[in-house]
Amino acid sequence: MQPSAPFQFILSPQGRRILRMGAHPLSKTLLRWMGEDTTGVPDFLPKTWRNMKSGSSILPPGDPALGAGCLSTTGQLFNLEPAAGDPNTGLNFPLPQNEESVDFLPNELGATATGPDLVLEGSNDFRGLFGGLGSSLSGYYVHSAGTTSNCSLPTFEGGMPAVSAGGEDIFAFGDPVVSADPLRHQFFYASIGIGPAIKGINLYKTTTANLINTAVCPAGTHTDLDAAACWPTSIGIEPFFSPNPNSAFDDKPHMRVDEALPCAPAGCTGAQHVGGGDVYVAYTLFNAFGKHAQIRLVACTNSLSDCSNPETISGDDFNTQFPHISVRPDGTLSITYVDVSQAQSGHFEFSIKYVSCSPNGEAPSGAPIQPTCMGGFPGVPGPPQLVLADANAIPQTDFPLSGEGFRIATYPKNDYQVETNQHIWQYIVWDRCKVPLLFSATCPDSDVIAVAADTGVAGSPILAPAWSRAFAVANASGKHEFMPWIRTDASRNIINIMYYNNISDAFNHKPVVSLRQILPCPGTAHCIPGGPFTVTTTPDEPQGDNVYFQFDPGFGDYQGVAARGTATGASRAYVGYTANYRLGLTEGLSVVDEDNYISQATY
Repeated sequence: MQPSAPFQFILSPQGRRILRMGAHPLSKTLLRWMGEDTTGVPDFLPKTWRNMKSGSSILPPGDPALGAGCLSTTGQLFNLEPAAGDPNTGLNFPLPQNEESVDFLPNELGATATGPDLVLEGSNDFRGLFGGLGSSLSGYYVHSAGTTSNCSLPTFEGGMPAVSAGGEDIFAFGDPVVSADPLRHQFFYASIGIGPAIKGINLYKTTTANLINTAVCPAGTHTDLDAAACWPTSIGIEPFFSPNPNSAFDDKPHMRVDEALPCAPAGCTGAQHVGGGDVYVAYTLFNAFGKHAQIRLVACTNSLSDCSNPETISGDDFNTQFPHISVRPDGTLSITYVDVSQAQSGHFEFSIKYVSCSPNGEAPSGAPIQPTCMGGFPGVPGPPQLVLADANAIPQTDFPLSGEGFRIATYPKNDYQVETNQHIWQYIVWDRCKVPLLFSATCPDSDVIAVAADTGVAGSPILAPAWSRAFAVANASGKHEFMPWIRTDASRNIINIMYYNNISDAFNHKPVVSLRQILPCPGTAHCIPGGPFTVTTTPDEPQGDNVYFQFDPGFGDYQGVAARGTATGASRAYVGYTANYRLGLTEGLSVVDEDNYISQATY
């Protein structure tokens, strides 16, 4: 299994060529890490920072409609990079953003319960490679002003600050994931962390009070000092010495916070449960690059004062990637990942694995305790469950989809749904090829499919649920549907699944963004996906950016959706995605550039 998009870029010829420009504090260090001679590579010289200000199918009743201010054609650009490029990079053209994660605190702004939402999106931002955003590749973009929950430019943006771990400053290097914590009015953010010798995962926390305080988080593009003030709490997860890619490094984090309250000292009451408020991070640990990869899990306190020791939850699997976490109403964790095998013919098979973990909260000392996974013991999990082995998985190569020119791979995601009989069903969604791959490499028609399993009522043991047969979420004949993300609106138990599709392009090349919902049902079988809601109607040219092929061709490994609400017409899904709609200026020439976007559906 290969590493994620940021590591693939660093290790690529294009990435090495850009590092040789000496535009990042770690340019020489990363080149030496890869065994490169750094003769002639200039020393990094930080540029003068300045704050850049903003301004430069038939669906049932109550189903999605575009939020106020959202463009039905393209959605909303969600960064403040000037069209001619960020002057802090020293370049005369804009740089790509991709691989979005999004979440929000509903009605968090204003004095009433119907005030605007506080919205956070994370994205890979390649300005960080050239001295922009404090040399961080993990961008944050926040909508924290206005009078309505609409689509607009972010109030401010920045790059996640370095984390002090292992005696080094660990830079944020992409693969962002964000998670909101409504009861405590907080956001968490995780990303890859890379230092001069230490590699790990960076985890951050901030509060509504910080994000709406213009003295702490000013409008515009943040400096590294602004970023440190805006995100004052952080911790490094499993930082360790990594002298070269053939040793070890952490990759592809996914993170969720348990949004419930913890148990009181006298015991649990109401919606409280063990582990309420804890933050869980799963990630891939690569050992002996390309030869051994494990899925690791940690539990951290809500304050980020401490994290549990990492535990390996992938058993004997040794070629793993793409962990994804969901937290059920009873605090139980559900984690999926893939284990990849290759036949002598060169054909790849992705085995989708499932792990269920019970939370253990904190010890009397306050130290977090490792979850108990698959009937084992804290820190000693039982074996993961095989959901199915997909022989038509999309391989992790640069051009696996016919007609498309970017890197994508089958990446399962999961979330739960409480049905009307109070049984909790777990859903797993992923993309795969409708037919066997051509020459074991090319997919002519990719679909989004799912499986589901009844795991009983809250508190039931769910070590090895019985999974349904695979069923279609989006499977138009002869068209690509790919890169899905899933998120349940827990207030109404409505599953939201967003994905790219080429339905409007005869050449199966230009994607648009779509959303489907799965409404609760009686719970005697899995529920049926509804019809598609079109988030964007303008087909996007994914290769339109001038420097597209210089930054590891692709949109990253994922896009994101977050959904929360209370009732029909008062629930919202925010969708974060990559697109090339804006006309940028490249050396004075008008050309589209790759950006992070956002849109909103109300239902």
